[in-house]
Amino acid sequence: MDTNKSIELAKNYVTLSNDHNLPLIQLLFADDATYHSAYFGEYQGSTAIHAMMTSFFYPLP
Repeated sequence: MDTNKSIELAKNYVTLSNDHNLPLIQLLFADDATYHSAYFGEYQGSTAIHAMMTSFFYPLP
């Protein structure tokens, strides 16, 4: 993937995150994706990443 495509994907991810558009964010991650955050830890797979993001953006009361 070229640099411009990577930058556009990153910008799209940030926009979707700011909009809390989790269904579209989930589509950005491959089934075997790995997500790592110093705060949240590491998550394997789009389903696990989506669940973590859901709990972050929409925590239970």
